[in-house]
Amino acid sequence: MSLARRLLGLALLALAAGCTTPAGLEPRPRQAVSPMPPDWVAQRPHGASALELSRWWSGFRDPTLVWLIEAAQGESASIAQAGARIAEAREALARAGGARLPSLDAALSRTRGPVSFGGAPFLRTQDLLQFQSSWEIDLFGGLAAGRQAEQARLAARTAGWHEARVAVAAEVATAYVALRGCESQAVLERQTLASRRDTEQLSRVAFSAGLQAADAALLARTQTADQTARLQARLAECDLSIKALVALTGSAEPALRERLGQAPPGLPMPAAFTVESLPVQLLAQRPDLAAAEAELVAAGGDIGAAESRRWPRLALSGAIGPLRFEASGISLSTTNWSFGPTLSLPLFDNGARNAAVDSARARQVAAEARYRQAVRQAVREVEEAMVRLASLGQRADEAERALEGYRVLRDAARVRREAGLGNAFELEEANRLWLQSQAGLLALRQERVLAWVALYRALGGGWSP
Repeated sequence: MSLARRLLGLALLALAAGCTTPAGLEPRPRQAVSPMPPDWVAQRPHGASALELSRWWSGFRDPTLVWLIEAAQGESASIAQAGARIAEAREALARAGGARLPSLDAALSRTRGPVSFGGAPFLRTQDLLQFQSSWEIDLFGGLAAGRQAEQARLAARTAGWHEARVAVAAEVATAYVALRGCESQAVLERQTLASRRDTEQLSRVAFSAGLQAADAALLARTQTADQTARLQARLAECDLSIKALVALTGSAEPALRERLGQAPPGLPMPAAFTVESLPVQLLAQRPDLAAAEAELVAAGGDIGAAESRRWPRLALSGAIGPLRFEASGISLSTTNWSFGPTLSLPLFDNGARNAAVDSARARQVAAEARYRQAVRQAVREVEEAMVRLASLGQRADEAERALEGYRVLRDAARVRREAGLGNAFELEEANRLWLQSQAGLLALRQERVLAWVALYRALGGGWSP
């Protein structure tokens, strides 16, 4: 039997084998198994009517916050890098898809030189225009598995871009809430400082009149200085929050301060949204989980591609084009063509192909572990955010009752003072207790807004694949 017939027989055998899947080669990557609990354990927060998380920021009714988020997303390096990774993944997917289709190239050459057929050499000129094509037959699904892996990686990079957008939005909202909370606290700090100064003035008058000891006046001056330092620290904290927003948005600080000054003061309050009872909803909302699952699918595709390299490879190639030959005044024009299969048989590679398969399987095990860890972390983040929301809601209710009690005490001290039954020291002390209670309630409200932001981020920002 000739060598050509043997090669043809091996090619037909390989084509027949391509209709079945070799042992150990999975036709599709193994999907992720979700280790999610059947229901949330923490108390679910319920507030106003449910609002789509993707439009949640508009529920703050604060155009400045929405503008800050849009500006930060336009300037974010992490979002830009995620976009670049998407472009790279698309290019890799295009290459993987192109590998499954025939390729066509054109070549144009002109050769001039001496040639001899046993006699005196003579000068010849050869012009060749040739179209070349090749096509690798995907016998064992390796090319399809490679394309599937690249397609999954593109999905992962796209999910990563959405995750970056959610992270930037949450970071900007956190900084903005911190600024507004700081400004409100600074107002209360100023009022407390004014009360301390009034008390210091009263202490000086009482000491001059012999109604108080010197240590009482000294204590009043010390408390005024302490409150002044607190106010300065609070104002510095507000400046730092503004500078954080400048860095996030890339805005000029004077223009940003002007825009912030035009916004209404006070904490922005979000519209509450309802959390679904089944944690499996996270898979449709959290882009990091979508990315982790896509990476697991890509790892499965890599296994299929590595497995296929352990089997024969068959490629068809051909070329056709006009050929013009001229020598010694004789010109010849013809059509040059060639066509035939090429069968590559892996014989001995020192275990490189087996090592590649083992490496791909190890990467799949690592990808599945990362996916499971991501799911557990997602459930933890949502549970923690809901626990904080429930706790802060109860604490805020108690703080509001305490604030009302301090308001009644302050009003009663004022009435006694006006009736001549109390003194100015008692009134200022009652006023400061009322201001302190306001500051505590404001801190709880700020923390609760931040807990809503954390829950928004934990639920993936409303993104769905």
